[in-house]
Amino acid sequence: MEESLRYFGSRVDRLIRGEDLSREEANILFGQILKNEQPDLQQGAFLAAITAKGASAEEIAGIWQAIYDIDTVKVRPEVCGPLADNCGTGMDGIKTFNISTAASLVAAADGICMAKHGCRAITSMCGAADILEALGVDVECDVALVKRSIEQAGIGIFNGMSPRVHPSALYRILSQIRFGTV
Repeated sequence: MEESLRYFGSRVDRLIRGEDLSREEANILFGQILKNEQPDLQQGAFLAAITAKGASAEEIAGIWQAIYDIDTVKVRPEVCGPLADNCGTGMDGIKTFNISTAASLVAAADGICMAKHGCRAITSMCGAADILEALGVDVECDVALVKRSIEQAGIGIFNGMSPRVHPSALYRILSQIRFGTV
């Protein structure tokens, strides 16, 4: 355990100094966070350090690969054409317009099957899940219903804060912070 703490801590130190991690390092560290293998303070230090530094493309790719591999329920909608997935970055803190949700609705109306990903607001007034819920969409539904919605209506939302989509950890993390991060 001590070796794991030291490895993790040394990578957090690098982030604090403004250095980038490799895709593999980011994947390993975020995998440990998702599996709750690091103490809460180490997890928070990582999130704060990478947010303050600004995540590189390699770090983002490594983190999202860990989320996909470890903590994402996989579904495969059966559609006859292309299936697109979009999500906004959110959490910018400057109250920009939620264009990704509008874009997914426009694309679906034009016949492109959409697997929209979104969350409730964390740093803004309104996230994708908030908007769609206000329109009557059940954003807390099971992923089987999302799959069926994509197949029948051409659009469905995967709620990034739902334990039904990310059952192991992402919900645990996002429900405890109120600042934008990776």
